[in-house]
Amino acid sequence: MTTNAIPTVILTRISDDRVKTDENGHKQPRQGLGVADQETRCRAKVAQLGGRVVAVVTENDTSAFKRAKVRLPNGATALRTVRPKFRETVLPMLADGRADMLVCLDLDRAMRDPKDLEDLLDVITAAEPRRVRCDSVEGSLRIGGYDDTTGMSMARLLTAVANKSSSDTSRRVRAARQRQAENGQYGGGRRPFGFGADGVTVIESEAAEIRTAAAAVLAEGDDAVSLKAIARDLRDRGVPTVTGAKWTAETLRDVLMKPRLAGLSIHRGTEIEITGDIKPQWMRDPIRPVEQWRAVMARLTDPARTTGPGNAPRWLLSGIALCGVCADGTSVHVRGGRPQVPGYCCQKRSHLRRSAYAADAYVGMVLCARLAREDAADLLTPPGPEVDGRALRAALVTHRAKLIEIADDYDEDRITRAQRDHLTAKRRAKIAAIEVQLAAALPGPDVLDGIAGHADAEAIWDGFGLERQRAIVRRLAVVTLLPATRRGRGFDPDSVRVEPRDGQLSR
Repeated sequence: MTTNAIPTVILTRISDDRVKTDENGHKQPRQGLGVADQETRCRAKVAQLGGRVVAVVTENDTSAFKRAKVRLPNGATALRTVRPKFRETVLPMLADGRADMLVCLDLDRAMRDPKDLEDLLDVITAAEPRRVRCDSVEGSLRIGGYDDTTGMSMARLLTAVANKSSSDTSRRVRAARQRQAENGQYGGGRRPFGFGADGVTVIESEAAEIRTAAAAVLAEGDDAVSLKAIARDLRDRGVPTVTGAKWTAETLRDVLMKPRLAGLSIHRGTEIEITGDIKPQWMRDPIRPVEQWRAVMARLTDPARTTGPGNAPRWLLSGIALCGVCADGTSVHVRGGRPQVPGYCCQKRSHLRRSAYAADAYVGMVLCARLAREDAADLLTPPGPEVDGRALRAALVTHRAKLIEIADDYDEDRITRAQRDHLTAKRRAKIAAIEVQLAAALPGPDVLDGIAGHADAEAIWDGFGLERQRAIVRRLAVVTLLPATRRGRGFDPDSVRVEPRDGQLSR
């Protein structure tokens, strides 16, 4: 290759890198085969033109037509195609001289929005007297430089034609989607949880999970259950999601808010009334009655509902260690200082400050010394009696559903207040008894498992995450921070008191 080869940037793009399905019906990850083939062909074209590739910019799963609201540099908002790599990499490289030629498969692989083209032409024009070129593997698009008015005019014409073609396709797709919604048909895509691959056949096992979760969301008072707790229960019982990913509160929320569960057909956020004489089965017999679905929606979209766990702790003892000056149960938190050394301070007053780094290290050392002893295995919670956990949880669901029925009976004047209170008290007693059984027999993994009784407890401790370490502190010790008892620099271990909780450290 000659030293004067034209520095070239290759732009590859594909709108939809579709997920492939193997012979067993399992979805495979995106392969990027479309853009890989484009790159191979573009490299051959660059060699033919006497260029050298300095960068390959790939926009995989990126539309050159669909637009979204974006904020412009002047602060205004406008509809633009979202092309960050084209705008933040390709155009700057052509503008500042890192590349003098752009090669792509064809014009419509690079852009279908006239605004994108005009931005490219502005860069080509502003580069004078440096000649910035554009070329393509297919088609007749050629822009020879700032003075190639014919090439620019042809590019504008072809872009306008491509833009109209995309607009027509988009219009036809929208019309087809609306017809499907009006006829109660499935629009395709990944199947919703609760329905089969056809999007209309109800999978009863999944529908039962949806009904159970919805009832838990609508429960009041002591029976109220968080989405996080419901998702954890689904994970514990091995209930799979549609994608195979783990259940989370966000995933569960999305499932419960699907209008399809209530037999509603939605198009572009608007409920569609079915005009045909016969409604599909999934509409006539929905998974959830529409009134209950709306109640769940109202509960999950209530602005007053707490949806986040708050800021995650960053320090071992924050909110756990107590202020020894107040001596009234006030905990400590971390503040910066001069020279920005984090320190534990009393939550109420400025009469205590201890180095967060030193206090955390000291408490960890004390706990690890106890956990490294052979008899530390005695600290592990003994296994509870054998019970049928699945049956107990199913019974809990039944009793909580009965509580809702009792409340409904009272609201409909089918029972008196005294009857309601009597029946409610009996159900709550049964729920409390089951929860005691579960708590005793199914305690879950012990936080000390894997470290108690191990001689290398300190190394194991270092490998644990902060939440696990904090759980161990809560389990084993009461930590109190006190004012320093000696003057001068250096950490004072007497200012950190580590006492056994319920005698556990002294076992």
